[in-house]
Amino acid sequence: MLWIALRHGHNWYHLDEWALIDRTMSPNGWLTGAFTGFLGHLYIGSYVIYRLQREWFGLEGHQLVFVAFCASLGALQVTIAAVLHRLELPTLLALLAATVVTYFGPGAQNMSWAFMMGANFALALCFGAAFVALREHRNASGAVVIAVLLVLSVGADSGVATFGAVFVGILVVGLWPRRLVLLALALPLMAHVAWLAFGDNSEYVTAPLEAVVSFGWHLFALSAGGLVGGGETQGVIDAVLRGPGSHVSSSPTIPLAGETVGAIVLALAIACAAVGFAKHRVSRKVTVNLIAGSAAAVFGTAVLAQTRTYIIPTALIPGSRFVQWVAVFLLVAFAPVIAATVRPVSPRVGRYVYAASAAALIAVLVVNLDQVRPIRQFEETWGAVVKSPVRQTVWILTEGCGGGRKPDARAEPTAASPQITVRLVRQLLDEGALSARFGIRATADVRDVVCGGATPKGPPGRTRGSGG
Repeated sequence: MLWIALRHGHNWYHLDEWALIDRTMSPNGWLTGAFTGFLGHLYIGSYVIYRLQREWFGLEGHQLVFVAFCASLGALQVTIAAVLHRLELPTLLALLAATVVTYFGPGAQNMSWAFMMGANFALALCFGAAFVALREHRNASGAVVIAVLLVLSVGADSGVATFGAVFVGILVVGLWPRRLVLLALALPLMAHVAWLAFGDNSEYVTAPLEAVVSFGWHLFALSAGGLVGGGETQGVIDAVLRGPGSHVSSSPTIPLAGETVGAIVLALAIACAAVGFAKHRVSRKVTVNLIAGSAAAVFGTAVLAQTRTYIIPTALIPGSRFVQWVAVFLLVAFAPVIAATVRPVSPRVGRYVYAASAAALIAVLVVNLDQVRPIRQFEETWGAVVKSPVRQTVWILTEGCGGGRKPDARAEPTAASPQITVRLVRQLLDEGALSARFGIRATADVRDVVCGGATPKGPPGRTRGSGG
């Protein structure tokens, strides 16, 4: 977490962050803004954080956003480790495995873009509920805690929370007494249904079935392959930066395509689980967890393929947030059953297996971290491409357009974040969230856009698109 924190100062607000910032300025009040749908998602926690950042600290920096984002990563890492430990993984291995999938290079957008704090917190709350669901002592108070954590996850990110709800729901149904299942799951189910019925304002472009299936398979396979170091983010980002129509070159971290690695990993994991069941080494709790985690991974893949295929082509999946969301459930599903299957009887052999497993997890973490660099650079570049026109717009609004011209309130200073308008920048300047000293001398291009209505220039290449 500290390693990420040291790099986050190079980032700045872009894309969906600006849409949320704009919403925090609505005169309708906190409750209306917090509970209004955002691209089909409920983002109460993120709304509060970005609003407090704007009102308390301004938007020239990102102090509060930065702290909340780092906290979301820490919370996700600890809760995943807690679940794995409760599923009988040794403490060190549980922590290392959680670290691998939290700081996950093949899906590095979640550790590079602060806007993903909502998804991170939603998953952390779901895994906190899973931790309670996996305990041996099952009572009404525990069921209430599960219900509260799952409802809070809906408020953090209602979209990602559905994946976690599937996972926790199967755990509760499979492990808890019937009289407590309703107490644990009724309120979260009502929250999800209520949001879908009354709050979800999303509109998705329908993609051909073939494209959806292709997207889903590539996402699922890349997620599995990333758990052992397979991935190819560098080639993808290079193509994005070169511009539309560029060829996406294969640049795998190991000498196999990420999807191929994923197919091998899935086959070996299923085979290992089959051996464990054949030898009666897998407990009921681990069995239910395998079903729950696998179902959540498949469900998440299906939902993402159905709703997100139109946003990015299949070739641009590596590095996206979607990869981590599937991988985390695959890890939690299969790691415990594999550990139960290969757990040696002899303590002496066990020490060697323990050390080898720890070394393998560290190796995967190191290999995957190399994939973070291109994603992080991409996010930093995007932020810089947005920041400069905003600063120039501040200068123009402070000094004037000149030549008898006036700023166009509807103009968009940068196509890299079309959510930003001159009107929004002026409002932020007037309220003090941005200051005159933040401005820098405007170029002719930006001046023409702000003062004359010219078309703003976009970022290099194809953006990843919004969509939460």
